[in-house]
Amino acid sequence: MLSVFNRPKQVVEERVGEEVVVNAKKNEVVYLYKCRQCTVTLPDKAAKFIVDTCDDLEVRLGSGLMSGTVDVMKSHHIRLIVSAGVTIPTFIVESCDDIEFLLKNVRTQVNAVYLANATNVRVVCPAAPVNTYPLDLPEGCDSSQQCVASWNGDTFTVEAVVREGVGYPTTAAKKKGAEARAEIMKEHLHRMINESVRIGPASTSSPAAASDSSTAVQSSDETSLPPETVLKVPASSVSDDALLSARSQLKPTQTVERHLPVVGVPHRTSRSPPSTAPSGSSTAIRDEEEKKEFFEEPHTLKRKLDLLAKWVRSSKHVIFFTGAGISTSTGIPDFRSGMDTVLETGPGVWELQANRSARPMTAKTVNMLQAIPSAAHMAIVEMHKKGLVKATVSQNVDGLHRRSGLTAEEIAELHGNTNLETCETCKRQYLRDFDTRTACHVFDHVTGRQCDDPGCQGRLMDSIINFGENLPDHELKKAFMHAGQADLCIVLGSSLRVTPAALVPEEVAKNGKLVICNLQRTPLDESASLVIHAKCDNVMTGLVKDRLGLDIPSFKVHRRLQFTSKPSIHKDSHYTISISGLDESSDIPYSFIQGIEVTVSTSNKEVALTVKEKVESEPIEMDFEAKEGTVCHVLVRIHFHGHYGEVPLELQNEITCGKSQQTLWKMSYNPMTGKWETDSATI
Repeated sequence: MLSVFNRPKQVVEERVGEEVVVNAKKNEVVYLYKCRQCTVTLPDKAAKFIVDTCDDLEVRLGSGLMSGTVDVMKSHHIRLIVSAGVTIPTFIVESCDDIEFLLKNVRTQVNAVYLANATNVRVVCPAAPVNTYPLDLPEGCDSSQQCVASWNGDTFTVEAVVREGVGYPTTAAKKKGAEARAEIMKEHLHRMINESVRIGPASTSSPAAASDSSTAVQSSDETSLPPETVLKVPASSVSDDALLSARSQLKPTQTVERHLPVVGVPHRTSRSPPSTAPSGSSTAIRDEEEKKEFFEEPHTLKRKLDLLAKWVRSSKHVIFFTGAGISTSTGIPDFRSGMDTVLETGPGVWELQANRSARPMTAKTVNMLQAIPSAAHMAIVEMHKKGLVKATVSQNVDGLHRRSGLTAEEIAELHGNTNLETCETCKRQYLRDFDTRTACHVFDHVTGRQCDDPGCQGRLMDSIINFGENLPDHELKKAFMHAGQADLCIVLGSSLRVTPAALVPEEVAKNGKLVICNLQRTPLDESASLVIHAKCDNVMTGLVKDRLGLDIPSFKVHRRLQFTSKPSIHKDSHYTISISGLDESSDIPYSFIQGIEVTVSTSNKEVALTVKEKVESEPIEMDFEAKEGTVCHVLVRIHFHGHYGEVPLELQNEITCGKSQQTLWKMSYNPMTGKWETDSATI
């Protein structure tokens, strides 16, 4: 949840009998305090909305909230009207009476209403089968106990809240379901261990390998076991200690372990004991020696880059594996840099959490959406274009690889992308020029938006993978497919401590060359053919520009717009214009338009249509009336989200009414010059 106290606020307090319009910014909290008999309108998106100690208010929400939450506390007779198309995933009502939420669609506009010491709370939806849904407490539930009301398809179900783990709210039914899923996962783990841990005859050619405790432990029992005996481990005892205990009873063996595709388990070294219940701070590096940052001497760095360039030229299947370290030069902090790091972004996120410290005021950081891809990002793009690299596998969620110009086929984003959301029903993907995550709780991925497909309209889910969650199957398979074919893997800026992602470069090291570029040492250094302690930008500039002789392109914002005109299906003698954004290299919808102005005029300058609107969803459609055969001039002025300072852009098109026509516009914006370049093709 967004912290109220760390954000700028717009406070509306002690107003009586007024009509108030709050023009807030996206990063501002709107705080209503001690207001009575007022009408309050919030037309634009804000960070959060709070109603505190108010009486007899009508609140109109014309846009969503960055936090996805409206808090109402110690208030009475409050009516909140949510505009059509706006989703507020979570309402929190505490110590209130007579609270009404007026919605257009109960299925898509709200996910949950949390109640505590709240009476006479109701959801009103004129379009629903039942107009009013009272949110009454379940039988036997104390009014002081927190409850949650959620839509089950027919009505709202109100259940008492129980707390799990570090305090995330859930219900008894959901907890029971989670426990059932945990048992299934435990049985699945048991089955996988039985299938994957096999005992074969000890190798006589490598005594050192036979005595290696990471492979097997010499048994005191001299009775030999038949080859390919399956080690059976009871499901109730599946743990690291149980496996180690079982191994100690065996002859020297070769053991093969298959890892479950769950993110968050630190990659262990001989100095790091098994970890339990992975969380952010639990993956911080605890060994001070491993936090140290190293820098190659200039002559050593030159020699290593010369060798790396030779390997790149001679390799047939090169892949990159990137971590947070490739993005620190863009202003995005990493996770595990120590408190005394030389990086301008300051200590890593988990390091700060582990030390209960705040980021230093001197740290230079930027919003993830405003970060400009680094020289290393752009060098990777150029190597892909020249055919020197087959794939890039990334642990990063910042979306910079996609923004830099890599296509969906060229990259496997193992931990998701903050700009990507997916329909949970039909799996259609949507790219956004904003952060798709709106949920307040770690394992909640509902964004509040819905699929554009009229036949689906399923819920959209953000793609972020949190600790303890399964990695996306398609991305994981793509990564390991390339790892199996690769003869060279170049790691850029990863501590290689989180599996299963870290297993990708480990897989390459079995039969190919592994090169690790990182300031800190990693658990896979001993498996690497080459370790380079230097910043990613220095490595990639020295490799791509100085040794491979390639120009590293400067970053540009690339956009693609689809413009369609066709006869209207609603009215005769009317025509429909449809405008929508697309991904640069695929037909994945890409929402980058914040506002639009459209003017349609005929050849004799008669204006058939003028529209100016804020864009909430795409495609943007509008009808106008004209005679068949009339030639119309269309002027489109696009307003962007402006993360890179994009100025509005005007596009002109000519259409003939009565014909279906489609035009694809390609646009690129240079943040350094502030200018757009455009190109169009009519289909």
